[in-house]
Amino acid sequence: MVFGDKRVVFCLSRRGGLWICASGDRNPGIVSQFPSGARAGLTRFFGEVVEVPKLVQNKTKGVEYTTCSYYCMFGEHSIPLAVTVDKLTCALEYETRQKQVCCEGYHRSGSDCLPTCTRKCVFGECTAPEVCTCYEGYSKVNEYLCEPVCESGCENGRCVAPNTCVCEEGFERNANGKCAEVCDRECQLGWCEENECRCHEGYAPEEVAGGGDMRCVAQCDEPCQNGQCVQPNVCRCEAGLSY
Repeated sequence: MVFGDKRVVFCLSRRGGLWICASGDRNPGIVSQFPSGARAGLTRFFGEVVEVPKLVQNKTKGVEYTTCSYYCMFGEHSIPLAVTVDKLTCALEYETRQKQVCCEGYHRSGSDCLPTCTRKCVFGECTAPEVCTCYEGYSKVNEYLCEPVCESGCENGRCVAPNTCVCEEGFERNANGKCAEVCDRECQLGWCEENECRCHEGYAPEEVAGGGDMRCVAQCDEPCQNGQCVQPNVCRCEAGLSY
């Protein structure tokens, strides 16, 4: 792996709960050890030796000579004079430092190295380089896309969250929790499914006079003379009569 003008060769391994990274050509003896993180990628880094420029100032005392003029007896005269001055010199030096560099496939985030996925994980999390792990209740559609799972299915609807099915237009949830077609007429004492009136066992659909709606009525195996079938195989006699 190349960083600037330095070639760094490293080997990442795990030994006794520690991740071990070694960097190479410029200083092959450097080895970094650190505890492994609970989450993949939190400690994926190694040490790289870099040279950092540093400006060094050097201040010294020195003596400089000059001349001083003065007037005496109507004439100008000069004498040599020594003056003490501060001298400042600067030099550019380099010091070596060891900095933490994320391993290949990871990127820096604060003080951590996190795995890198070139595409965003939809309803999932990047847990290793180019590896997307779905959230709980979701399943993989492709490498980077996860979708919610409805365990009981979502026919005639759309699964929008784990075990949450929203019926399509023209459908509604029936007593069984399924998305059934919306009926254009009422089904009394029963339920409507695929625009047909469904009845419980022992009942049969019957059209309600005058409205086109349906209702479920009880059925008796034997005719209920002088009475009315009020429950499956239960006949209620008319007033003044007994069974």
